[in-house]
Amino acid sequence: SMGSNSWVIMGQMGELGAYSEQHHVELALYAAKKGVEKLFVLTEHNEAISEAFNRETYSFSKKSDLVRFIKPLLKNNTNVLIKASRYMKFETIVDELIS
Repeated sequence: SMGSNSWVIMGQMGELGAYSEQHHVELALYAAKKGVEKLFVLTEHNEAISEAFNRETYSFSKKSDLVRFIKPLLKNNTNVLIKASRYMKFETIVDELIS
């Protein structure tokens, strides 16, 4: 278990071809099983991921919107895991969330 207050920010994972949606959905199912509380998604598969995770999910189409939404919710004891392909440059999210 990830413990309480664990969130995942999931972006598009590239290079997955025809099985792309399936891989994103499997990650959402795994996160749910591990006790992740909230999932924030910015992918081509937001709907399928949201359905699979089946608890608090927030979907975005822009990184800036995602950051603006999450930042006020963060507390000192919140664990945020970030998963995306390099091309999405999600390290900018980390920079903005901790600044």
